[in-house]
Amino acid sequence: MTTFRLNRISQVKKARTPVQHAVQSHIKREFFGVSIDLTVGEVIAMLKGCTSFLSTLHVVVLINSNSEYQGLVSMKSLLFAEPTEPVSSLCQGVHHYTFALDEDYPAALKLRQSRWPVLPVLDSRHRVVGMLDISAARTIIHRQAEFNTPTVLQPSGWKRLVRFWN
Repeated sequence: MTTFRLNRISQVKKARTPVQHAVQSHIKREFFGVSIDLTVGEVIAMLKGCTSFLSTLHVVVLINSNSEYQGLVSMKSLLFAEPTEPVSSLCQGVHHYTFALDEDYPAALKLRQSRWPVLPVLDSRHRVVGMLDISAARTIIHRQAEFNTPTVLQPSGWKRLVRFWN
């Protein structure tokens, strides 16, 4: 094996192991992504075809021909749009994403402060690898809050007595 091959194998192994407190260890890999070139009617027909996770689906991810993230479309705007309208006209949330190796706490706060129920997680080439949902974000925030709360020591009996009289 050449040095390049050895280095490449070690880089791949590092990329597979999740970084501690990284977003990629909390993501769900089930999401619905479609091309930005489709019409609303075509996307709705595709949604009708896959009923397995339709009840938990809140947004549709739009990607371009290179599989790069372009934005989000809410189910509400998709259902009330004209079927011949291009789905790109409904695109929102262009800057609403995080990267897989970013820290999980700032990403959880970003999701909690947004109006979207999920936060797309992208790799270094801006391809969607998964979604951070609101329940995972709450878990991250609670874990961080428990980690940051100092343990309160109970004062001794003498200090309580002095505090009582003052």
